[in-house]
Amino acid sequence: MTQVYYTRDQLILAVLEELKVSAHGQVPSAEEWDKVDDSLDPVLTELSALKIVYVGDPNEIPVEMFNSLSQAVARQLCNGFSIPVDEADKMYRPENDPFSPESKLRAMRRSTGTYPPQRPDYM
Repeated sequence: MTQVYYTRDQLILAVLEELKVSAHGQVPSAEEWDKVDDSLDPVLTELSALKIVYVGDPNEIPVEMFNSLSQAVARQLCNGFSIPVDEADKMYRPENDPFSPESKLRAMRRSTGTYPPQRPDYM
């Protein structure tokens, strides 16, 4: 069965891998996990306020935006893991670049809604 959504835990693990804090398959420390977990909601709120992407439920992240979202969140958290902004720009391209994670998320937001289809209520 094809995976349609990713969860918050999978996003946290992907962010830690993007930041090169933990390798693929390696279990991150509880301290690193908590650092990302505590910062995730404010970062998602900021990305929504900047009209980059809206994630209604962090436990239902659409598969098509997962990689770009994990990179965008990693960029926001890089200072907390002692990664300078210049290094983050090298890793993910500058934010105003058309191929940066934020630009990709904006393009996805413009082309399709990031919400589930609405069902009409017939009387």
